Amino acid sequence: MGKKRITAMLTLVLGLLLLKVTAGYAAPCTSAFANIDPTSVSINAQDQAFSYYIEPTINPGDSGIDKIEIVVPGSYSHVQVTSISVGGSSPEYDNNSSGNTISVTLDTKVTVNGTDLRVNFTAHTPNSPDSGVAFPSAVDDTENPNPVSCTDGSWTVTASYAGSCTSAVAEISPTSVNVNSKKQAFSYYIEPTINPDDSGINKIEIVVPGSYSHVQVTSVSVGGSPAEYDDSNTSYNTISVTLRTKVTTNGTELRVNFTADTPYAVDSGVKFTSTVDNTSNSDPVSCTSGDGDGGGSVSTDTWIVTSPLSTGGHGCFIATAGCGFTMEPQLKVFGEFRDRILISNKAVRSLVELYHTCFSYCGRLYNRCVGLPEP
Repeated sequence: MGKKRITAMLTLVLGLLLLKVTAGYAAPCTSAFANIDPTSVSINAQDQAFSYYIEPTINPGDSGIDKIEIVVPGSYSHVQVTSISVGGSSPEYDNNSSGNTISVTLDTKVTVNGTDLRVNFTAHTPNSPDSGVAFPSAVDDTENPNPVSCTDGSWTVTASYAGSCTSAVAEISPTSVNVNSKKQAFSYYIEPTINPDDSGINKIEIVVPGSYSHVQVTSVSVGGSPAEYDDSNTSYNTISVTLRTKVTTNGTELRVNFTADTPYAVDSGVKFTSTVDNTSNSDPVSCTSGDGDGGGSVSTDTWIVTSPLSTGGHGCFIATAGCGFTMEPQLKVFGEFRDRILISNKAVRSLVELYHTCFSYCGRLYNRCVGLPEP
């Protein structure tokens, strides 16, 4: 046997010995698509529930999935897996989670393409708002490790304030006024419920009914102390007050004092509704009628104000002088006729205003001269 032939044979044998062909799986899956629900939460929420969904693409050359890992952002805490589902059923699993890394191993490998994988868990949400953080994930096969990173379907969660406050109750004083009263003084009380996930209040809006006019804020107090505020946005019958300092303490009494000209005609009661808000994180909360001063000295517990029949407010100066006393039956009938019928007409209402402006002095002067009580 020639030397060349022997060399060739040895080379072939050596090549066969060195040659090693491995036939294995491509990966646990070809790809996976993930999303989370909900994608928006309130700050400072304890044990917020989440559901994390993964849909894998498993081809014939893939080994299948039995391991899921989800990385929960560091701004969340107290992460705890509550349940797992595979294809809508509850499988057996081992929970190897640690800190903010969820790690679960299924007892039965998933090999069917498109099988829905779902991890339910709870976590305490961040202490402050954020612009959104990602919850990335990966799937794997513990027998043939080759982790596949999931693709973001919608796994970003944003933490924000729940609102300016959870709720607020309001009341007004007085709740009964005479018609045609100029610059009637009112005090409006609001008691908010402010929880840890609320941003606080620095804006108050009160809608004064259209039958009132010449609305003007006179002062504002917070927790019983005078507060600095801006009411430049108050317009016509909408009181809009912005506090210089935000109120973040639960149950702090808010009080807005204002004046307004009362209605020209009697009514059965009208509502003075209100809202509170935070100008930095606008999400207005509508107040409800109730105990706005938290059981304080005001006991109206309502925001409804009634303008009943006048029994001695703006009397008729000439008629009173003739009858001698404002409570005479004739004057009551005349007052009812004026309040119910006459001043419901705009032109007549203007004449009544002019009458009260021009003749009130004459009426008082006449009464002094004849020794009658002043109207």
